[in-house]
Amino acid sequence: MTGCEMLTFIRLFGVFFGDLVRDDNEYWLLYTLLHEIVLICNSKCVPLYVTSVLEVLVKEHRALYMKLTSKQLKPKHHFLTHYNRRLFSLLGPLGSLSTVRNEAKYKLVKNVANVCCSRRNLALTVAVKHQLALCYRFKCAQSVRPPFVVGPGTVVNLQRHDQFAVFSATLPGPMPDNLSQFSPRWLEYLSTTYKVGLFLVTGTDDSKCPEFSRIELMLTFDNEPLFICSPNHTLRFDGHVKAYVIKQMHYEPNWFSTKHRHLIDPFPLSAYRTANGNTVISPRHILIL
Repeated sequence: MTGCEMLTFIRLFGVFFGDLVRDDNEYWLLYTLLHEIVLICNSKCVPLYVTSVLEVLVKEHRALYMKLTSKQLKPKHHFLTHYNRRLFSLLGPLGSLSTVRNEAKYKLVKNVANVCCSRRNLALTVAVKHQLALCYRFKCAQSVRPPFVVGPGTVVNLQRHDQFAVFSATLPGPMPDNLSQFSPRWLEYLSTTYKVGLFLVTGTDDSKCPEFSRIELMLTFDNEPLFICSPNHTLRFDGHVKAYVIKQMHYEPNWFSTKHRHLIDPFPLSAYRTANGNTVISPRHILIL
């Protein structure tokens, strides 16, 4: 698996198999420790006390790993001890130091190398093709900033929508006189893809738990996505599967609109149905609320 696939597998492993394992299983505890370490390391903004939490988690994970596997620690386990001692104090959150984007760039280079019929001086061939692609970007005056890409969709008359009377009060002004707007099924903004049906963190409830809202419609306003969402009630955080249990609010119409800049966390999340019938959302990193 690639690095992104492995991170997704770690994040959702508890959702897929949590109902099959008891809480007192030591191997499951080893996974939950690893899950918490990965959440901290993927975060781009963390409070100061997280460094102490990470140190404790690493110690517990190392001790339990040696106990269960009866093996010596590997070099990567030793490197993990320096994350909170050196990297956090000198360079800040580790999520900003990820090499995922570099690996994505390296994948483009490999794709070019794989289609070359001649293997003579392959490095020069790849370098020339990369320079030609860069020259093409300069000639077309393409920005380095990722473009705002809008996918296929339908034209929606907002005034005829069942929930218009509810979310119209939260629409940013001034809106155009013609409320027949194009609503795409998906769009890409700042290298992040948003789709109808995904969930966004739009606030917190009275117990300081994150509020997850489902994307119902997407519009474009001032060259920025405008999301029309339906809120969901966060019941609790399930520590066994490391995910929030949510429930849709069917008893009151409370749709609302929010701009991309007002989101607490810009990364969309998917909801999953567990074996016991709960709807859960597993965050990608620590949510700073």
